[in-house]
Amino acid sequence: MATERIEIIENKIIIQNLEISQREIVAYLQNIPKEEQKVALIEAIEVGIFSLQRARNNQDTEFIKRQMELLLNDVQRAVARIPQAVEDNLINKIGSHDGQVLAPIR
Repeated sequence: MATERIEIIENKIIIQNLEISQREIVAYLQNIPKEEQKVALIEAIEVGIFSLQRARNNQDTEFIKRQMELLLNDVQRAVARIPQAVEDNLINKIGSHDGQVLAPIR
């Protein structure tokens, strides 16, 4: 068997000595008239590549969505800690013991 070769030159793909033995692909093309098989194969490749691109884009979108949700959760947790941190810092700076500014509130 000759060596298989796939080349991409400018806006063309050249496939030499490519053997495809997947039953479903062979059966699909056998059911199409011989003079239409090349066009059918090209259309099948187009549909397949379009599907793969959509699947990859969906995966990328889902990954970004998950990352954004994780970041949003981190921000929400950090924001929830702000009031207590402010209170603790005020108490440390101004004081809440007898004779200090915040003593009446305590």
